[in-house]
Amino acid sequence: AIFFWQNRYVPSGKADYAAFEVDMGNYLSSFFILDYESEDLSEVKSWLASTHGVENYSVPAALTGQPSLGCEKIDWNGHEVYLICFNVDGELVHLFSFPEGATIPDAPTTNGPGTYRQVGKWATTSWRENGHVYLISTLGNQEFLEKTLSV
Repeated sequence: AIFFWQNRYVPSGKADYAAFEVDMGNYLSSFFILDYESEDLSEVKSWLASTHGVENYSVPAALTGQPSLGCEKIDWNGHEVYLICFNVDGELVHLFSFPEGATIPDAPTTNGPGTYRQVGKWATTSWRENGHVYLISTLGNQEFLEKTLSV
């Protein structure tokens, strides 16, 4: 019980996009369990659609051919955020998606992955597409993430 208590996710309480990036890095560093596990992305997408009504979001083409680990719904400051995890060449890559219409101060306005940056120990990229806001995070460096998404 002490392990789980010490390694739980606690949001910062701030509600802008910079806080979201930091909070999701902290979330990934905490102990979490996926709501649904499958290596098949189409099964993950079907589960999200049937369980949470989440549709009309995109997964970058470079990730669609990679094995999924599964997904989950996260509550962040009253917003539902959806996470899909992938295994890319033995590295974990995490795709977060705010549903269409989510309003987050200072969220990206670019279309498609673009600016790569380091947020603590996490390499990230963010974008907005068809009303959804996306964040991809992976441990390590920006070069790995850029190379992964440029395939």
